[in-house]
Amino acid sequence: MVERRMYVIGGLGGIAGHEGFGPDYELPNDGYLETCAAIGAGFFHQRMNLQFGEAKYADELERVLYNGVLSGVSLKGDSYFYENPLEAGKTRSRWAWHGCPCCPPMFLKIMGALPGSIYAQDPQGVYVNLFIGSSAEIRMKEGRLKLKQVTRYPWDGNVGINVDPEKPGKFAMNLRLPEWCRTPEIRVNGQPLQSVDSVRGYARIEREWKQGDAIELSLPMPVERVHANPMVKADLGRVALRRGPIVYCLEGGDNGGIVRNLVIPPEAALNAEHRADFLGGVTVIRGNAKAVRRADWGSALYQARHPQDVADHPFTAIPYYANANREPAEMRVWMA
Repeated sequence: MVERRMYVIGGLGGIAGHEGFGPDYELPNDGYLETCAAIGAGFFHQRMNLQFGEAKYADELERVLYNGVLSGVSLKGDSYFYENPLEAGKTRSRWAWHGCPCCPPMFLKIMGALPGSIYAQDPQGVYVNLFIGSSAEIRMKEGRLKLKQVTRYPWDGNVGINVDPEKPGKFAMNLRLPEWCRTPEIRVNGQPLQSVDSVRGYARIEREWKQGDAIELSLPMPVERVHANPMVKADLGRVALRRGPIVYCLEGGDNGGIVRNLVIPPEAALNAEHRADFLGGVTVIRGNAKAVRRADWGSALYQARHPQDVADHPFTAIPYYANANREPAEMRVWMA
């Protein structure tokens, strides 16, 4: 499912006719991607993580939560999407209601369950699976353990975790090292850890913990270009933008009305900018694209020369989950 039939936003089920999978690598950008399917995937990833204790399942839970699930509800919370394609025309808008209202209660179901997905434990210690501001009290064999997590994630990769055991005790704190992060850094009580054991995708810190101990996790978040496997024909010659766990899209309203004619050159600089007053507070990506402008064809149906010119065009990309929250506009995730 994850290696051959899942979209970059974590969504599933590209074929509308049966609300399900197509063949391997068939991932059309105008596919179905029902919100309920993304939510089902989130629960599945979380259960796989509990069963096998591997961080890769929590990576996929994070991907679908921030992208394929969150896109299903508007920023105001009063309208929603049943389908979540990766490109859309300029008339697409969210629904206030639908005769088959399965997606809103499913969204509430996964949001209600979310606190139970942040942490996990086994007899040897605790696992931090999601980086979300939170407090937790966990029953350990050494006694009760209180955790407090402070972070601006996903806009900032700095995560602080206060570790307060009821009494001093030796156990392991396991911090997920996201697949997208190349150079994580960890400090304990202000001291950088020179070497950390990586166990099934987690940084394992085993020591005697006492009240007042603190962990600082730094996850650098450069803007990245994501490419699809060449077997995905819909995305040949295309690129998607990602920063941390967030997948981005371009909307016409931010980019001169249309986005299907924009090309992002491989050498173009990509810059992240946080805008607290925009779309509820988001980090956007800015850069320079090339706009392919087509000249007037007149009455010709075919001709030997393609009358077009190319011009520089600054662009702004927004988090995919925030698409379709203003006026209807063209939208694309995978850009030429």
